[in-house]
Amino acid sequence: MLTRILSLIVVASALLSEEAKLNAAEPTGLVVLTVTRASAERLDSGDIIFKCEAVLDNDTGKELTIKSPYYSVFDGLDLTIFDEAGRKLLQKPYVAHQSFFKLDQSFPLKTGKNSQDMVFPVRDLLKDAINVKVLLVGTLPGSKYSGVLCSDIITVQIPASKK
Repeated sequence: MLTRILSLIVVASALLSEEAKLNAAEPTGLVVLTVTRASAERLDSGDIIFKCEAVLDNDTGKELTIKSPYYSVFDGLDLTIFDEAGRKLLQKPYVAHQSFFKLDQSFPLKTGKNSQDMVFPVRDLLKDAINVKVLLVGTLPGSKYSGVLCSDIITVQIPASKK
């Protein structure tokens, strides 16, 4: 019986040691996603162009490497649009209107604040939508950071078409 207990302790300590090694490789701290400004423009075609400035604040203490076949550390983010009552209307990936650039590209997410202007062309949104609520949500693909990022919700006014 004592031998079996000792065997279990040895196995458990080995597993805990491996878990500690894995956790040591993962960054500590948070990456915070913020939208500092957002706007929308309704085109004559009825399409809507959403523009926002996104900030990724890397407080992990380490530069993170993001993998993407597109163009930036922001490629793993989606724009989510809600109506005034809070019903989800649409979720649009940032990369939906982009073409692959090169597989297995690496982009550094430096410590501190990293910002980028983002543009999301949207079709088939409610034609009479005037005020919507938007947020950005996503991940840092290919990085050692496993958290899901989500900004605060911002109200955006969609002006009427100029037609």
